[in-house]
Amino acid sequence: MYTHPCTFFVFDILYLNGKDVTNLAMMERKDILHSVVIPGDALFPLPFIVGNGTPLWEQTEAVGWEGIVAKRRPLLCREAS
Repeated sequence: MYTHPCTFFVFDILYLNGKDVTNLAMMERKDILHSVVIPGDALFPLPFIVGNGTPLWEQTEAVGWEGIVAKRRPLLCREAS
């Protein structure tokens, strides 16, 4: 049997205890996310920066990571059309 260890990086939260939190602003959801997700080997809340993401992207490429998640503030969730 083969195993493929991985880490799931969580970057947003949509529901908490059965309650829809998509009506909250992105930074409020990030605060909730970081208060409920305990970092471990397989699950990790994605760190975030506020501001220009270009230097972060350049660092990401330099170390060979796959990419970044970028969103504009303040952002509410909306259904895809």
